[in-house]
Amino acid sequence: MAAKPDKKEAILEAMLDLIVERGFHDAPMSVLAKRSGASAGVIYHYFPSKDDLIHALYLRVKSIKVQSLLEGYVPGMSPHDAFIHLWANAYRFYREHLRETRFLDQYENSPFCGGAPQTVEEDNIRIDALAAVPQDGTPRPGGEPGFDQRPASKKKKRSRDNPAPEHAARQGAIANASARPGFGNKKKKNRRG
Repeated sequence: MAAKPDKKEAILEAMLDLIVERGFHDAPMSVLAKRSGASAGVIYHYFPSKDDLIHALYLRVKSIKVQSLLEGYVPGMSPHDAFIHLWANAYRFYREHLRETRFLDQYENSPFCGGAPQTVEEDNIRIDALAAVPQDGTPRPGGEPGFDQRPASKKKKRSRDNPAPEHAARQGAIANASARPGFGNKKKKNRRG
């Protein structure tokens, strides 16, 4: 007896195709039901709303991307090799997964992106991958440059009111120059004579 295809996977695949072809707002559930071979009731059984379906699809595509980026990664790689390896994998992902790339581009530039749920597994994968990449140059116990592993709440925040020191000096110089009398009011000389 042949195994039944997973309805949830069929729904996600059909939704991916539909969004890539038509966009988020022109992807009605009736067309999704026809393409996936599942009734609207089955779709709503797995996903309470269209937004939940889109977020679930995002998490699925994002996990495919993360797996592709980390393919062949070894924790003992030098930072240079890890960097080259990561970017080669990124290039390969964008060349081989065109539908997923188009979906991510649409999703990350839409209002849906603000409410994207993140799973603990995704955060752990991201943290493990970044642990090998030197960020601040501080030495690890083994003598290698390390990743700034302080929690985000402990890191210095940059904002318009609290810019980086080099930017603050530049902004101060611009403000002083613009406060001089006649700044920006110079008349151009007529070159004809």
